[in-house]
Amino acid sequence: MRALVLSVFLALYLSAGELNILAAANLKNVLEVIKQEFLSIYPDEKITITYLASGKAYAQIKNSYEADLFFSADVQKPQKLFEEGYALLEPQIYAFGKLVLCTASGVNISTPQVLKSSKQITHIAIANPRLAPYGRAGIEYLENMGFLQILKNKLVYGDSIGQALNFVKSGNAEVGLNALSLVIGDPSFSYLILDPQDYSPIQQAFIILKNTKNPALSRAFGRFILSNDAQEIFESFGYGRGK
Repeated sequence: MRALVLSVFLALYLSAGELNILAAANLKNVLEVIKQEFLSIYPDEKITITYLASGKAYAQIKNSYEADLFFSADVQKPQKLFEEGYALLEPQIYAFGKLVLCTASGVNISTPQVLKSSKQITHIAIANPRLAPYGRAGIEYLENMGFLQILKNKLVYGDSIGQALNFVKSGNAEVGLNALSLVIGDPSFSYLILDPQDYSPIQQAFIILKNTKNPALSRAFGRFILSNDAQEIFESFGYGRGK
């Protein structure tokens, strides 16, 4: 019995101080910086972040994936999970994303009109709109600009915004519609920030999941995300402030 109690204590001790986070692919650069800032305050903790399309993360949570927090690229999926009983608290908006037209092939993208006029562009990379909110925003942008019907046969879809960007970086697509946060500061890309009035706001929200194994640390990380220090980091990656 004493050995069993000791084993349980050790298991609890080893699981304490660890966070497992599911996060939208557009956060891959910024969230790593924020994570390191947080760990400078809590140096004994451990954080593992898995980046994937928000729709895939939503499905994994529904299929009992063990995670502490979910950072989505939209509000709808966290809100749905909250309404379905998967979250401790209501979603919190932590940032507003921005959509860009980008290239790594030297194509002149000084105006979005190049999409329909340039013979150089045969492939346009975009995230799957069924899985990725940035993909949905990209499709909405093309519709509102009157480009979608003209360009629909040129669109190539990535499972996430990260995969769509890889299509551009590899040259498999001359241009792409992507997240500002993934290209800002990267000399591989030229980009044009698209007018946010031409697509619905990309409100990005997070939730603390009900099955979190470390609710206190999850809440601390959530508070840090909304703090001025973290919000300044989001701004440095091109996001609009959530708070």
